[in-house]
Amino acid sequence: MHSIISVQPQKHNSTQHVCIHNSHEPVIESTHSTLEDQHVVVQTAMPTTQTSAGQTGNDPQTGNVSHPSISTTSNHHTQQNIIVTRSKNNIFKPKTVFAATKHDLKENLEPSTINQTLKIPQWREASFAEFDALLNNGTWTLVPKPENTNLVGCKWLFIIKRNPDGSVARYKARLVAKGFTQTPGLDFKETFAPVVKPRTIKVVLTLALNHGWSLHQMDVNNAFLQGNLTEDVYMQQPPGFVHTEYPTHVCKLRKAIYGLRQAPRTWHDSLKAFVVSYGFSTSLSDSSLFIYNRAGVQAFLLVYVDDLLLTGSNVIFLNQFMKELSNKFSLKLLGFPHYFLGIELIPTKEGLLLSQHGYIRELLNKFHMSGAKSTATPLCTTSPLKLNDGSAPADSKMFRSLLINGRSVFKWV
Repeated sequence: MHSIISVQPQKHNSTQHVCIHNSHEPVIESTHSTLEDQHVVVQTAMPTTQTSAGQTGNDPQTGNVSHPSISTTSNHHTQQNIIVTRSKNNIFKPKTVFAATKHDLKENLEPSTINQTLKIPQWREASFAEFDALLNNGTWTLVPKPENTNLVGCKWLFIIKRNPDGSVARYKARLVAKGFTQTPGLDFKETFAPVVKPRTIKVVLTLALNHGWSLHQMDVNNAFLQGNLTEDVYMQQPPGFVHTEYPTHVCKLRKAIYGLRQAPRTWHDSLKAFVVSYGFSTSLSDSSLFIYNRAGVQAFLLVYVDDLLLTGSNVIFLNQFMKELSNKFSLKLLGFPHYFLGIELIPTKEGLLLSQHGYIRELLNKFHMSGAKSTATPLCTTSPLKLNDGSAPADSKMFRSLLINGRSVFKWV
């Protein structure tokens, strides 16, 4: 409760107000006036009472306080310091923790350089496995660097493949080319490669459930390495794996590699050529859906880059096709699809439940929003929107990335 304690009037050019808050330092405010009293505004939580001069006391009914030779009054206007915090304006910023250490990375973290990778057994094994696969596939040949040619750079990427529950499935190392260093018309031409539509996937899953067909998921190992290049592309040697006898040589690519502009198209063309030769035909509504319909056998093959989904009416035909496909390309037969394109497929009594819980959780962790609470609207409904509110501009690159990743969530709704 506020009480105003006045003392004998004195002439001053300004009046000083002392606002005393509990557990805070006094804050002095000045207001200009020709002749005013000096006021002391005291905030107290205890009820007080007014007594005669020379006595102090508390009165619960009046709530006034008395001091010796000081009389109280309530005819003066009081000013209060109202503290406006971010939370009162519905402004909340996540706490960002920046940590720097000279120690080696923990095994559940993804390294950023090849030097860190070679010190961790799991990542070192993954790097050597990727490099050996490139050599065994005949991806490139070492040649002296030609003159007047464009040299494409390359780098290593390290990714932890996780299960739907978040546990570590495997450690993946991948060598990618820096496609932004390519020159149009010189070392690449066509780049477009189709991918299957989410609507097509739901239609094929519905057909499989209605007919009781089995579902088979396949993952192509180093899918982009299966496409043959028609252009002359020269790339620098992989960091950390430079040839000791020919350190100045460069890699002349014979097959596509991840990161090249034309890599998705060359892989799709190679897969399409084999599938069509086996008797499949391309769907008119979706070029990444291949349909087999001969001798009373129906089969559907969905292609999304290196993820394949196969279903059909004849189990013997499906097994024979998967065997021939694995002989042509290096495949991993994953059986029933439990996790396909960020979608978790959960069998139920009523059919099949499609859930994106794992993908959404990964998306929230990526953009530091794992602790965010759910809300009906993405924006505050009480604060007015302003073009320039004084805050720092948002990161446009991160914002666009959030929109692109979040758009895949709404496609399945």
